Amino acid sequence: MNNQKCCPTFAPFVQTLKNYILVHDLGYECLNIGAANISGLEIIKDKFETNEEYPLKWNSGYNYAQNKIFDFGDVEAYLSHEFLHAFTRLVNDKISLVGFFRETENYNFFFGLNEGYTELLNKRIFNNYTRTHYDLFLDIIRIIEFMFDDYRDMERSYFTCNPFYIYQNFCKYGTKSEFVYLCEQLDIMAKTRIEEKQVTNLKNMLYDIIKENNIMNYEFEMALDDKHFTKRKVS
Repeated sequence: MNNQKCCPTFAPFVQTLKNYILVHDLGYECLNIGAANISGLEIIKDKFETNEEYPLKWNSGYNYAQNKIFDFGDVEAYLSHEFLHAFTRLVNDKISLVGFFRETENYNFFFGLNEGYTELLNKRIFNNYTRTHYDLFLDIIRIIEFMFDDYRDMERSYFTCNPFYIYQNFCKYGTKSEFVYLCEQLDIMAKTRIEEKQVTNLKNMLYDIIKENNIMNYEFEMALDDKHFTKRKVS
């Protein structure tokens, strides 16, 4: 990855992310996908065009088919969020993967889960605390992460484009139908304006799962405190 050339705008992101992955022993596999993308990554100073499926309008966005970031707002926190998408892009003739997001010819999956976790890592890795649309459901993403015995495993799943490990881990405590419902609701919240009732309903569902399985603990409660939500105590 040291030999990969990239746009100077992204150089600080590359170094910070590389250090994070290596310091926390996430594995060199987490660097491989990103290394293949950064050399050709472009930044376009224009608004990100969306379609009718995404009624919200964004000043920034990532086009994974073209490996281009569209950035009209010059907000570093938005740019680093899109950089994480580019770093976790894996595209071939049959399927497109970006972090947890998967798209085939007929379907796409895990858009909301991917956007929410990308924003959580954006804050955790790059210390970018500018508020975004996705902040409104970060509580839900934090709860999913705390269902892992080792939350680094969720980070590894993200950087290796493996959402099915999230599903397998969730189903230790919840059901398949609960996971499908959770992902469907996260998709809706990521693409449209979020209603507080939506967030509350999902949090209540996850709280019930946690209580039933006795995985509530002090560390989990601290994670739901806004002062601690991007950092976890490592024992």
